[in-house]
Amino acid sequence: RSGGNLLCSCLAKTGLLGKPGSYIYAYPANEVLNQIAPDGLEAYLNELPVRLQKEQQAGQAYSRDLYWLYETNLLHHLRDPRERMRYFYEHLRAGNILDYLDSILASDLAGEHWGIKILSNDNKYEGGFNSLIRYLRNAIDEEVKLSDLELLQRVDRDVQFVWLSRRNKVRQALSYWRAVETRIWHHYVEDDLKTPPDYPVPSDEQLRDYVVQLALDDGHWQEFFTEHQIVPHTIVYEDFIEQPEHCLKELLKFIGADPARAQSFQGFDELRMADAKSDEIVRGYYGRSFVW
Repeated sequence: RSGGNLLCSCLAKTGLLGKPGSYIYAYPANEVLNQIAPDGLEAYLNELPVRLQKEQQAGQAYSRDLYWLYETNLLHHLRDPRERMRYFYEHLRAGNILDYLDSILASDLAGEHWGIKILSNDNKYEGGFNSLIRYLRNAIDEEVKLSDLELLQRVDRDVQFVWLSRRNKVRQALSYWRAVETRIWHHYVEDDLKTPPDYPVPSDEQLRDYVVQLALDDGHWQEFFTEHQIVPHTIVYEDFIEQPEHCLKELLKFIGADPARAQSFQGFDELRMADAKSDEIVRGYYGRSFVW
């Protein structure tokens, strides 16, 4: 909830960077799609909406293929979910992580430069940093045990790091809570979501647990960067919201892209999800949490 999807969509619109996104979250969809024969694809695609409705009504977590399709926001430019899955099946489907990443690089999702959005994690997030490292270790036959950075360099020797963080951890935690409760992680300008669904107010303890987890996530990245002597390009969510064009320009320069060749910034695709209720919850939390 630090604006990763928002940043990726803005980078995509520069016209220089392909479509950065949460590709590691999408990788497990291969487990399902590799079992589908080409002549069974249309029947599978036609069945998707019915299965989604059943999983939603049962309150279940989405199955692996549907999780990618409806939660990770890849291929947002393909509005029909069946077209998104067809694209994945025809262009990205692979047997291991290295072939999968090569498929992305060979597709129109890649540009002159290419990026993956990764969440730090404590093994809780499927599709986060530890998942990528695990996939790479399984795919690469190591004579000598490689470090995490060396594994990433097997994918791209010139890998660079952009660290996106959020200054206000309480608001970030509430955004996280709300998304989990409503299962709505993004609100796009063109969506018909006139009034987002209501959500329960978290207790102070519940909100604090999210704050602690987010602080630990930041610490995870700090440890990784320190261990490998990496100086990432750092973007703070609040600064990005206030000065998006400046932040995009500096990021492009960092990765070696020419900002002068980028398409002009035309605004955000996503709408702000925080509202008056969010403000009230945050004020109440601060008022109760800091009375000594």
